Amino acid sequence: MAEQPTLNTDLEQALYRGTLKEKRLRDRIAISVLGPAVVCCVWLLFSGYEVDTWRKRSREIENRDATIEQNRAEAQRQADAANAGKAESEKHAQEARELEKAAKDHAEDMEQRLVKVREEIGGLGILLTDISTARTMASRLNSSEGVEAQLGGIRGTLGNSLSRIQKQIDSALAGTEQKARVYLFISDDKQRDIARDLKSQLESSGFEVSGIAKNSTRHVEATEVRYFREPQDKDGASQILAIVEKDPRLGGAKAAYSSDSDYAKVGGNFQVWFGKPSKPKLQ
Repeated sequence: MAEQPTLNTDLEQALYRGTLKEKRLRDRIAISVLGPAVVCCVWLLFSGYEVDTWRKRSREIENRDATIEQNRAEAQRQADAANAGKAESEKHAQEARELEKAAKDHAEDMEQRLVKVREEIGGLGILLTDISTARTMASRLNSSEGVEAQLGGIRGTLGNSLSRIQKQIDSALAGTEQKARVYLFISDDKQRDIARDLKSQLESSGFEVSGIAKNSTRHVEATEVRYFREPQDKDGASQILAIVEKDPRLGGAKAAYSSDSDYAKVGGNFQVWFGKPSKPKLQ
């Protein structure tokens, strides 16, 4: 009877130890199972957070790339528009330059034509002297009053027309050089070479020589440089006289004012009347 409690006690202790051992084993099993599960859950949560973060960054990058691409496309569109505008502007500028050149060429052509017309009209001024010569010759005839009057009227009309046309042309050519006009009158064909030499000298000095005419009815003893406006054209006459005096064949020349109103209507008209040819000296 004394050993029964001992057996029970040992059994209880053995059961307790077995239970404790089983509990420990279960705890180990639970730890070995739950530990990786917890780690896995933590890893999944961390991975999910990282994936979500990278997705947000990826969307931000995509949005930024889309914005950059949109800005680049807009910049390219603006650049294309600017290039198109530049090309259009260059086209208009080229057209404007071509129109300007055409207008300039046309203006220069018209200017040259007007200069040529002015020279030709200037040459008609000799007709005034020719009419005066014809009038002088007519005065020697009997009952010549009617002819003289008619010639005087023709001369006046021609002088008015020439002066009016010359003024209009000079006004149109206001920006060009207005050269003084010189008419040369010889009394003998032997003086033509002298007149040609004088013409060259006058033109090289800036004068315009409108022609060389022979007048056999009106003679002067010594060469005269005639001007028709006092005192406006007196200096011009002095310049022409200085050129004339350089030729020893025209020695003794002088400047003389003439009251011919037809030549005075337009300024800058001069005449050089050659004196009578000198007679050859007897040996």
